Amino acid sequence: MNSLLKKVKESILDRKKKFLYRKKKIINHGNKKWIFYKNKKYLNFSNNNYLGLARNFRVISAYKKAIEKFGIGSTSSSHIVGYSSLQKELEEKISKWMKYSCGLIFNSGFCANQSIIKVLIEKKDFIIVDRFMHASIMEEIIRSSLKFSRFLHNDFRSLEKILRKNYSENKFIFTEGIFSMDGDVSPLKEIYLLKKKYNSFLIVDDAHAFGILGENGRGSTWKICKPDFLVFTFSKALGIQGAIVLFKEKEFLDYFWQFCKNLIYSTSMPPAQIVAIKIAFSEMRKKGMLLRKKLLKNIKRFRKGIKSLNFLTTKSSSPIQTIIIGNNEKTIKAEKFLRFLGFWVTAILPPTVPPKTSRLRIIITSEHSDNDIDSLLFSLKVLKKKYVQ
Repeated sequence: MNSLLKKVKESILDRKKKFLYRKKKIINHGNKKWIFYKNKKYLNFSNNNYLGLARNFRVISAYKKAIEKFGIGSTSSSHIVGYSSLQKELEEKISKWMKYSCGLIFNSGFCANQSIIKVLIEKKDFIIVDRFMHASIMEEIIRSSLKFSRFLHNDFRSLEKILRKNYSENKFIFTEGIFSMDGDVSPLKEIYLLKKKYNSFLIVDDAHAFGILGENGRGSTWKICKPDFLVFTFSKALGIQGAIVLFKEKEFLDYFWQFCKNLIYSTSMPPAQIVAIKIAFSEMRKKGMLLRKKLLKNIKRFRKGIKSLNFLTTKSSSPIQTIIIGNNEKTIKAEKFLRFLGFWVTAILPPTVPPKTSRLRIIITSEHSDNDIDSLLFSLKVLKKKYVQ
């Protein structure tokens, strides 16, 4: 017991020394444009409420009515009495909209991603994954002791070099539509051609592109490629929680139903939440064009302004914008300085991002005004003179 506690204390101390320690911050209403922390008001540039649907009146109203009708929780696994007609209808609606055979809802994107690996991939198989792939994927690959290799970020030539040398019967390529830390888009057309050339399976985590890219928000893959397994999450553009895995063949849905322990042994999503997702999905399709137009306008305004300040940034035209500072201590100081000026911008440090790429992660939403963007840019100009030279 003492040795365990010693290890815990040493690990925490080590993180503090390296300026990697994560502090818990209690924030109410984190999905709003304006948030409060310790009685101070901040302009929020950190949440993923890209289209503002987390506080949409129709969604909230439907959620309230559904709670009154169906209660608070599902109280059961999907495999007992927790799979409702509401869930089945939503799975079918999204699958049909995306022209997939079927889909399966999970409680989170993290859970959905890990389930694909747990259910489908065996030790004899081989995984090729983008170097900047989400932690949910990498954690499960390593924990399951599976054979894998990383290709250079968004470099399809690097991917082909690995595919050419591997002769496993089942090869799985993992990538993201929009990458969560850099905000750039995957070269899906080229990756899909390689997937077909080398007879591999393609899995795309489209968490940050669903509702944002593609025709009417259909994501990064629409009219570019059709992955074997496509993951959408409801926690970004829809502003709620949960995820869906879309399947090209119905046999995979049945296979997951039989062998996916994350589904079998977890309480299913509450029916009221399913209703909220359904209405948010409807609002996204009805109002999405206007909301995305406003979002794109805000992103372009920010990109134009940040370019003039000569910060080191990633090539992102998505809501995820980054300023790479590199040094952990400087990045934390930059975060604190912006907080002092009233902006809630988040410092992202290793191991979330590679060493020496500590950064400020700025999220642009459709709710931000021109004045919001300009105020942030002015503060970043001051920041550059003070901390980032």
